[in-house]
Amino acid sequence: MARIFVHLDNIVKNLKIAKTMCKECGAELIVVTKCCGSDSVILNHLIENGADMIAESHPGNYKNINDSITKTCLLTRLSALKEKIPCDYLFISELEILKKLSNSPFSKIYQVIIPVEVGDMREGVPPEQMILFMNQAMKIKNINIAGFSANFGCFTELSPDAGRVDSFVRFINHIAETVDFHPKILSIGGSSLWPLLKANKIPEQINQIRIGEAIFLGKDPGLNCPIQELCQDTFILESEIIEIKKKYIKSKNYFKGSPYPDPDHLKQEDIRRQAVIDIGYATAPCTELIPIQSGIKIIGSSQDYMVIDLTDFEKDLSVGHTVKFSMTYKALAKVMTSDNPELEKSYISLKG
Repeated sequence: MARIFVHLDNIVKNLKIAKTMCKECGAELIVVTKCCGSDSVILNHLIENGADMIAESHPGNYKNINDSITKTCLLTRLSALKEKIPCDYLFISELEILKKLSNSPFSKIYQVIIPVEVGDMREGVPPEQMILFMNQAMKIKNINIAGFSANFGCFTELSPDAGRVDSFVRFINHIAETVDFHPKILSIGGSSLWPLLKANKIPEQINQIRIGEAIFLGKDPGLNCPIQELCQDTFILESEIIEIKKKYIKSKNYFKGSPYPDPDHLKQEDIRRQAVIDIGYATAPCTELIPIQSGIKIIGSSQDYMVIDLTDFEKDLSVGHTVKFSMTYKALAKVMTSDNPELEKSYISLKG
């Protein structure tokens, strides 16, 4: 049976390091929890260990979360306004959604943060449209515009430099002066900001930093590498071997168009030791999994099964044994929100 091991203590270590670094830069840390589906066990453990604010793109995931923490909804969707949103802050970049929120039957004035497009090419009001946007947004009743936000490296995965962050701050200062609006919050997000955070090169006007991947995986997506001071052994995916066979590769042409590693280097009539394990792309994309044991290669997957090559693996595995994988951010998000009924979650903490 497939299982994901969640090492809570290592996630907490990453949280505390990130929180300390944000504090040294004069900013609050928002933990972006969408990659783990805002799993209640993980989130409540983070709350118990110092997390003050969390961010999620699906507010329904907050239903089982402690009310003592400040909750943020990233890029609020129109359909979410049909019921009361259990959040303190909403990121909204569309006037239509702001107007709908203004007429909400729920007696709550939401704090709104306006995303700005700064080159990540995901969400955000383009700079040339911001003055017109703000002039209209400030007239909408029953909402409070708390500030502005920007993403760095979340979509393009490009590492931001200090100049791009400084440009965002200068732009907001220009907007504030032009429309006579003074934001309480300047929020930036993206684990690719880590080098700037570590070097204490975050502008002092930034008072909120959103981080997800660095906390949950200990990685910098911009540089595509582990962050030295953080833990990477946070989530481990384990899968059971359900078949092992030696198989003949009768023709190289058989593998054309397949994900088999280096088919051109295989000899005619080569024999490979292959195993089938009990997860497929319905649970996790095989291209986003990394075998922990050296010598194991991923060949490919179907919906419910994955084929791995054990020819170069030194140990003698058999049916019933398990293999373990670390994951990319994409794989983690897929696994933690998977509806695979046979995928178990095991939470590990020395503190119980």
